[in-house]
Amino acid sequence: MFDDFDDFFDSEEMSESVQRYEEMLKNKTRQYFDVDEFEQIIDYYLDSNKINNAIQATDLACLQHPDSSIILLKKAQLYINHENPAGALKILKSVEKAESTNYEVYFLKGVVYTMLGNVREAARQFSKALSMIVENKDEVLYDIAIALQETNHYEMALKYLHESYEINKDNPDVIYDIAYCYEKLGKYDKSIDNYRIYLEHDPFSENAWYNLGICYNVVGNFDKAIEAYDFAMAIEPNFTSAHFNKANTLANFGRYKEAIEVYNEFILLEDDNVQAVYYIGECYEKMGEYGLAREYYLKSLDIDESFADAWYGMSVMNLYDGNLDMALYYINRANTLEKNNSDYWFTKGQIYSKMLLPNEAIVCFTKATEIDPADVDSWIELSEMFYAVKEIERAVKLLEDLTGDNSTNADVLYHLAAYHLSMQNKKRGLDYFETALKTDFNSHETLMRIYPGAADDSKVLKMITKYTPES
Repeated sequence: MFDDFDDFFDSEEMSESVQRYEEMLKNKTRQYFDVDEFEQIIDYYLDSNKINNAIQATDLACLQHPDSSIILLKKAQLYINHENPAGALKILKSVEKAESTNYEVYFLKGVVYTMLGNVREAARQFSKALSMIVENKDEVLYDIAIALQETNHYEMALKYLHESYEINKDNPDVIYDIAYCYEKLGKYDKSIDNYRIYLEHDPFSENAWYNLGICYNVVGNFDKAIEAYDFAMAIEPNFTSAHFNKANTLANFGRYKEAIEVYNEFILLEDDNVQAVYYIGECYEKMGEYGLAREYYLKSLDIDESFADAWYGMSVMNLYDGNLDMALYYINRANTLEKNNSDYWFTKGQIYSKMLLPNEAIVCFTKATEIDPADVDSWIELSEMFYAVKEIERAVKLLEDLTGDNSTNADVLYHLAAYHLSMQNKKRGLDYFETALKTDFNSHETLMRIYPGAADDSKVLKMITKYTPES
């Protein structure tokens, strides 16, 4: 009861100070405010997220009280909030001379050093601050961890979070942030464990359920991810990110009809979200319903003509239809908007290949491999184009340099077999073919597609018979 009265009194006092301060500014007069009053005024503006007002009040406070450590610490905090660590450090070093036993000085210095990337010195300053704390040490440890999180020092933040938890196991916020740090570090199993512990304390935290869904999704537990997103949406029906992520998870899981339903729910909340409309089109494409896919790709372009993926989607639709001129038109539009998208260059290469323009296709597939060297399909298509223009040795070298002698990619192996056999390198070609059959028998028609002459080779046919699976 008395605490409530004190809070009311403090609030009234703050209100009077702020009112008098704002009247002074309005009337362009000068009035004296003591340190406590300025502290209240600055805190009021900070709590109201009126940062510029807080800065102005701090500057005036410094003019009236140039030696006040309280005001200077407020100014240092404002510099930190405004990404001016150098300015904050200069103030803190001057305050430290008069306030050598004030833990807040060393805490803020630690925060500044984390911003400057000097983690070792930050740890030293935090250690100094902690050595001065007798009560509520767990809270200071937690504050340190939050400062480290904000500068992406998650591993270091975990150390302080675990220390805080050891002192006070009843603070669920600490558990939440432990889970969050593990998530950011990619340690998803530990993150999941801690989010679940947190949810035992606060089962109605939509953010915890949402983050748990993200972690489950990353580890491939799609059912659990969907369940977590459902809980988040049950708590907060307008949680748009949960709707969007659930739809994405369903789509990644191959449950396209359900994904479309959830994307439509999301669109009811954000009707101009071009990404969601595009993804509906993508779902229809994967279901083989190309007419509807085309419809949603065009809807995406109605929302945002600069959305490159929608132009790309339309290119793919026309490629499926064999309408190569329109496919090329759409992919060029996409390519103009995003010049470094390997998928766009790959598709453009496929279009030129179908147009029987191998040299143009070579340019496109080469660009795709430069952007994404790990995309084996682009290397294979590039090798096929070299083969098409009779640069067979170049096609062979390309794939052999890519994979070395230990390739386990059946598609690469079948291509190498075809290239070698076409050059009458029979032993090398048959070796590749046998390894390919052992790796993936069902794809052996690739050899015949690339090098039809293999169908008349008795050794090739004998090898196929040898490795044909028993029914």
